[in-house]
Amino acid sequence: MKVLAITLAKKDWVTGVWTFLEITRKALEAEGIQYVIPDHWLNHREPRRPLRAIVKALSWFAGTPYEIDMRRRLTGPALAGITRRLSRFHNPDVLHIQGSLAAGLILDFLRAERVPWVLHLHSVDSELIRAEGIPPDHPLVIFSDHLLRKSIREAPVTCAVSHNLRDRIAALGIDVSRVRVVHNPIIVPELPDVPRTGPYIFLSARLTPWKGVDLAISAWERVEKELPEVFLYIAGSGPEEPSLRNLIKERDLKRVVFLGMLSWEEAMSWASKALLVLNPSVPRGGARESLPFSVLEGMALGVPVISSDTGGAKEALGDAGILIPPFDTEAMADAMIRLIKDEALRRELGQKGIRRAKEVFGPELYARRMRDAFASAIGSL
Repeated sequence: MKVLAITLAKKDWVTGVWTFLEITRKALEAEGIQYVIPDHWLNHREPRRPLRAIVKALSWFAGTPYEIDMRRRLTGPALAGITRRLSRFHNPDVLHIQGSLAAGLILDFLRAERVPWVLHLHSVDSELIRAEGIPPDHPLVIFSDHLLRKSIREAPVTCAVSHNLRDRIAALGIDVSRVRVVHNPIIVPELPDVPRTGPYIFLSARLTPWKGVDLAISAWERVEKELPEVFLYIAGSGPEEPSLRNLIKERDLKRVVFLGMLSWEEAMSWASKALLVLNPSVPRGGARESLPFSVLEGMALGVPVISSDTGGAKEALGDAGILIPPFDTEAMADAMIRLIKDEALRRELGQKGIRRAKEVFGPELYARRMRDAFASAIGSL
């Protein structure tokens, strides 16, 4: 069986989807399924800037709905053309389409070509849009939910990465009776060397408000005072980086280090040597992590995890780490100090994490479920 992945995710800022695709490739190819991950121009930000500027200028005169229609008319045919060319070149048995935006924009192509396809949902796009400060009644939010509803209705097979995500989709009034929950797999790759350093806590996230990195820095202030020998290492980049650096300067924190963008393997290597992995995500603007990769990575590496109890974090972590209330910086600081001081607890949670990663998020289980999903899509035509 040959599977072709299709995504609109930008390589330079939606790293979670690309990590997922790479792990999926490793998991499926180990089971004899050929998995192709193409890299087309829509996956990169640079070529789109002139076009985006023209669309924004036109929409300034005509209004937001016009901008949405322009994007649909421009991006949809572009992605459909790319998908058509890739399909003819690779001749796959089935398409694996990431997200309702990509699927919704090329539904006409999928209908006309009668291509077997599986829709894979990682998030609710309208939540991410609202997390940027856009109100719920904005046309872009409404259009996003429209594409989600339409793509689920027409997909031969739909997979969601967690029960939490499926429940959030159902809360929008969308029929999820045919949506399968297929948890993301986790694999520990060959880890590159990282610089030797003192003891540290590791946080890997895109630097956006709903990732809660500002809350982690606020909680860190007390940790640094009590345990000055420990560092907080932050991997990732994003629009919040300048304000986060200013926050560190205002609090006069000396032990917070930004590592910048790391590859998946580099991030895993840094996490493997940490005292603990921190996932401080919060439901700002309605956005929630459906199944946080940083939690899965920590468990697979045997590193204890502290996570905000939001979205699919509890579903991912189970009893293999410490869950804290979202936005509670005192609870976050307490949990970090407790784990740093208690080596036995770190060891116990690390072992639980390894077992849970194998039993619930093992690549063999994922590959079996996806093989069944692909076969169902092929058989539906």
